[in-house]
Amino acid sequence: MIKKKKKKKTSLYTNKAAAANLLGVLGRKNTSKIRSFKLYGKSLFIFSVDNRIRNFIAKMVNHSYFDNCILILIFLSTLTLTLENPYQDPDGQLNYIL
Repeated sequence: MIKKKKKKKTSLYTNKAAAANLLGVLGRKNTSKIRSFKLYGKSLFIFSVDNRIRNFIAKMVNHSYFDNCILILIFLSTLTLTLENPYQDPDGQLNYIL
């Protein structure tokens, strides 16, 4: 009689520590507010890797507060769209503010 081997349940991550490290939830906290990034090639066939403008924009976009600022701007834009009303007085104070 031949015994069949039990198959191990395979998951994407075999090690919980590796999965936690990949997700960034290990006990170590990142003290830097700028996420690491690597530039390569030329952007728009103009800006090289060492260009000051490109590096400044890359640092700004990869900053941890950038996503939150974009979400706040989207929220404010949505709020102003909900306040607009076609029946409002065109010379009213609310239309002036919006």
